[in-house]
Amino acid sequence: MLDPLTQFYLRAGWDLPSVEEIPGVGVPDAVAPVLVHDREMTLGLERYHDTTVGIRVVARVRCDDVYARQVLLTRAADDAPLALAAVELRLDAFAPDVRTAVLAEKTPLGHILRGSCPTIRRTHYGYFRFQPDAHVRRVLQSTVADWAYGRRGALVDASPQPLGTLIEVVAPLSSRR
Repeated sequence: MLDPLTQFYLRAGWDLPSVEEIPGVGVPDAVAPVLVHDREMTLGLERYHDTTVGIRVVARVRCDDVYARQVLLTRAADDAPLALAAVELRLDAFAPDVRTAVLAEKTPLGHILRGSCPTIRRTHYGYFRFQPDAHVRRVLQSTVADWAYGRRGALVDASPQPLGTLIEVVAPLSSRR
């Protein structure tokens, strides 16, 4: 359920957290504004926090035309963590300028796609929660041991195959606004 985040856990030798699938209405009000919507995460975070979102790459792997990265979406002004995201993309499905921008690892995927790929949309596969492990607490700079909430989905266009899959886990909002 956590693919593509799973591959980073396996590469690091970490145990996967136990994940519980939940309906969108089961996402608490405290995180629902940035998680339960049909927009891409970057835009949702920017609107909610009234800021520009940047990225910090946590890990990456590339095998031919398949590229995966785990990133921290941050508040550009002070680098405060807003969400942890993992994405796996079929690079051959994108134009050369989009591939170059993705591989440069300087711009959130949402910004790249919004500017260059208006026909690509995000589909939701569902929402989930889990007890955050040490890795999630460390990258999100959270001491909260309660539930972490996220969503999973895919990037699609008119082709029958998804262009990519993604997982997004939001940081606790109480200290981030």
